[in-house]
Amino acid sequence: MTTSAHGDNQRLEQDPLTQLPVDFTAFFTSRQHTYLKWAQQLLRNRHDAEDAVQNAGIILYRKWDLALSHANYEAFAFKIVRDAVYDLRRARHRIARINTAAANNARINAGSDQLHRQKDYDLLDRAMETLSRTDPLQADCLRLQSTGQTGEGIATMLGITPGSARVLLTRGRHTVQQLLTSYRADERSEDRT
Repeated sequence: MTTSAHGDNQRLEQDPLTQLPVDFTAFFTSRQHTYLKWAQQLLRNRHDAEDAVQNAGIILYRKWDLALSHANYEAFAFKIVRDAVYDLRRARHRIARINTAAANNARINAGSDQLHRQKDYDLLDRAMETLSRTDPLQADCLRLQSTGQTGEGIATMLGITPGSARVLLTRGRHTVQQLLTSYRADERSEDRT
């Protein structure tokens, strides 16, 4: 049996969080809840959201000096979070395409009330996906607002003015409502045929 050096024992006993810069720890801890709520809306899974935000935290830690030198470090940090979430989302979508048949069979066996709720979520997801493709900034504004962020908080995180955030929120809500109305009308016409 080998014995470890005295320095190794000290390193094992230390809390790794105490080695992080205090300003990084304070910043990331204060924003982590918002990042998680935002990520969960896109990923629809708490564990995936936690993974993505944790990955973003590691990247942000490595780039912390660069973030602090940035004109808007909150926007810089949110971009890292957004990129980590979208990377994980793309990976999950590849896996989901493989498992689509199994998911469809499970839906067929679900109760009608659960199907109705799931259909509403599916329509909203579809509308937000469309909005994400046509105007990703509007989609990000809506998702951040649903995490509890104010217009000014959204503006800071996205690196835009508060007035722009309000306009993007209004337009985004209007677009999503139009898309939902259109999707529901399409479903009703399909049901009639």
